[in-house]
Amino acid sequence: MTPCAPSSRPEVCFCALPLGPELGGRVSDAARAALGVADGEEGRGPWRMARPEGLHLTLFYAGPLAERERAAFSASLERELAGARAPRLLLRGTGTFPARGVPRVLFVALDPERGAAELSELVRRARSAAQSAGVAAQELERAASRPFRPHVTVARPRRAKGAAALPGAFRGLALELAFHPTEAVLMRSVRGDGAARYPSLVRIPLAVHAGD
Repeated sequence: MTPCAPSSRPEVCFCALPLGPELGGRVSDAARAALGVADGEEGRGPWRMARPEGLHLTLFYAGPLAERERAAFSASLERELAGARAPRLLLRGTGTFPARGVPRVLFVALDPERGAAELSELVRRARSAAQSAGVAAQELERAASRPFRPHVTVARPRRAKGAAALPGAFRGLALELAFHPTEAVLMRSVRGDGAARYPSLVRIPLAVHAGD
C-alpha cells in the first residue's frame, strides 16, 4: 500500500512554489528555534510545525478536486505556466493570520519589492488555469475578493483554544533568505498523524533567463 498514491476520491489540491529540502530545512530550523521547539519535540508542545520538505508558497488553493478535475487542472496548469518566468524572491520577516489576536497560522513573509511582478503573473496564470479547466469556482471567487498575501506557513497552534502566547523571538525573527524557485508544482494534501504531507501531482518548469 502506497499512502501517497493519488486517490479517486476528491483531494485537496493547490498550485505552489516549493522551497525544496535545503531552503525548507533552513527556514524550518530558524522557525523552530524562535518558537522554542527542540529536536524530537515536533509531536508535543503548543506548536505543530510544518514538515521542512513540504514548505511552499501557495499560488492558488483549489480545494477538494475529484480525479477528473485534478487531471483537467494539471493539463491546464502545464499550458498556462509554460514559459512563465521564474521569480527571484526574498524570504524576510514573519507574520501571523490573523495579524492580531490568537494566531491560526504562523508564516515567513516575503520582501514585497523582490520578484513581485513575476510572482503576480504566476498567480494570474494559476487562476486562469483553474478557470480554463472549469474547477474551483468557489475558490476563484474567494481569491478575487481579497488581496494575495504571499507567505510560507511554518507552524500552527496545536489547539485552537487556549493557544500559547507567541514568542517574541518569532515576531522578531531576522530572517533573510533568497528564494529562487525553478518550478511550480500541483500538490495534494495528505493528512494523518502529525503534520500534513504534500505529494506532487505535476511539476511545471519555469523559465530561468540569463542573468537571473
